[in-house]
Amino acid sequence: MIEVQEHIPLAAHGTFRIGGPAQFFTVVKTSEEAREAKKMSDELRVPFFVLGGGSNMLFADAGFSGLVAKMAIGGIRSVGECVTVGAGVIWDDFVAWTIAHKLFGLENLSGIPGTVGGAVVGNVGAYGREVCDTLVSVEVIDGEKMRQLTADECRFGYRSSFFKTADGKKLVVVRATFQLHRKPIVAADYPDVHAYFAKEHIAVATVTPHHVRTAVLEIRAKKLPNLQQVGTAGSFFKNPIIGSSVFEKLKKQFPDMPGFSEPDSALRIKVPAGWLLDKVCGLKGKRWGAVGTHSEQALVLVNFGGAAAADVAAAAARMAAATAAATGITLEREVEYL
Repeated sequence: MIEVQEHIPLAAHGTFRIGGPAQFFTVVKTSEEAREAKKMSDELRVPFFVLGGGSNMLFADAGFSGLVAKMAIGGIRSVGECVTVGAGVIWDDFVAWTIAHKLFGLENLSGIPGTVGGAVVGNVGAYGREVCDTLVSVEVIDGEKMRQLTADECRFGYRSSFFKTADGKKLVVVRATFQLHRKPIVAADYPDVHAYFAKEHIAVATVTPHHVRTAVLEIRAKKLPNLQQVGTAGSFFKNPIIGSSVFEKLKKQFPDMPGFSEPDSALRIKVPAGWLLDKVCGLKGKRWGAVGTHSEQALVLVNFGGAAAADVAAAAARMAAATAAATGITLEREVEYL
């Protein structure tokens, strides 16, 4: 039987280091325990929330009136080039494991905090790759039964999936299976990664997955704050996707503004939110009391100590308002509120 605690501070379970208490809190290490926790929340008639690493969350100052289940289902097993991993495994530990076992395809996603389950739900991505590029299927709890969802059924999009919809939130992700490769397929075409190898005088033709992991970890370390020193949830906003006509209009006003065509349509352009916040709004290194943007990346909000969720929300609102006023672009949060 699971052990349920009461009034556990959520600030200790999120990288922002912010948040009031959970009414009920438990740690689930097996599918059976996860199912038991969900059943308990139904019996108590309280909301149920599955927590991964808390690296993309902002918990309310008032806490959460419900049951929080901390996902801790572990285990990694491989059959050929397919790898199945528990939702509670730390994502970067999993990436390191794949490379150590000569299974490639996830190295561009090195260094991303959080758990495998959280990575799947949010379809995390970085340096030109996303979780959905290699994911085959997801094992979930659906009521009293277990079932498998294919990658197509997960309905992945940019930082989104079926699991973020009302129906998807009723499911509990417990495992995920990835199709990787024994033969290295290096993806070094992302601008930051390509520039890193040029600076290090490493010919792209000689780059290995180990090189890519090293590059990504070093790039992230320079652009993002140290989680041991300050609280943060990383990139606070998604990169906005705008129409090509809107992009061309803004390009005349801001000639240096970068933009990247979406794979499904050249008429949809993704614009880096960090560039807008930095170059257009001048918000890099801006501070409002205990909250501010990182000195190296305007897209990252930081809790310098003692900040409340309300302080972060107010700072984010200022940033979004400044962007909208200058460009007409509406920024959408990447960080989830609870």
